[in-house]
Amino acid sequence: MKVSVQILTTFFITVFACLFLVVVATQSFPNHISFEMMNNIGLYLDLLYSNPSTAVKLWLQKPLVIIQKTAVLEGSGITGETPLSTQIWGLYIMPLSAIVWMAQSAFIILIMKMSPSLNIKIKMLMASMLLTISVFYVRVQACCTESPGWVLDVMILSRVFNPLLNTDYWEGLYSAISPWFNIMQLLLMSVSLIVFYFCFLASKKQSAKKTNRSLVSR
Repeated sequence: MKVSVQILTTFFITVFACLFLVVVATQSFPNHISFEMMNNIGLYLDLLYSNPSTAVKLWLQKPLVIIQKTAVLEGSGITGETPLSTQIWGLYIMPLSAIVWMAQSAFIILIMKMSPSLNIKIKMLMASMLLTISVFYVRVQACCTESPGWVLDVMILSRVFNPLLNTDYWEGLYSAISPWFNIMQLLLMSVSLIVFYFCFLASKKQSAKKTNRSLVSR
């Protein structure tokens, strides 16, 4: 039970870290959260019963949770109807994000229980940052994205649509590297997992040495 709480706490810390970065970048706070999976749970269950493969594909493509900043459209609701709102930005927790961040949290707790050295903790922190970024999805209205995208994709695209910057440079850069975004995500994820694995092995070896020293001293 205690380990489960620690894993969940680490998971939520990861989510809040991503949210903090978006808040800093947009200089605005979220004011709405929607649990997309719960809103459409009936549809997913019916589809899972009738067509499991399609249900899984649809589930992987849809966000579980959206933490977002919304604003009421000017002029809406003045005649008594429900005011319309638009999304300014949104942090999308996709199924892949949730799975990866939860696994990452479990790795962190497992390694921390072995009392790793400072060097291992630093490597684990760097691996956590890379792994978090690899499945970090956002949507920003200012850069005209119709759907959530990978954070690096959205960051560069927002500069393409920024008239205060050299848009030709950013447009050229985006065109050159955008086909490689999926590979970059996979590479970041792979490197992170490899570092986590070696951190685990080093911590396990270090823990075994401490145990042997303790037995010898007795």
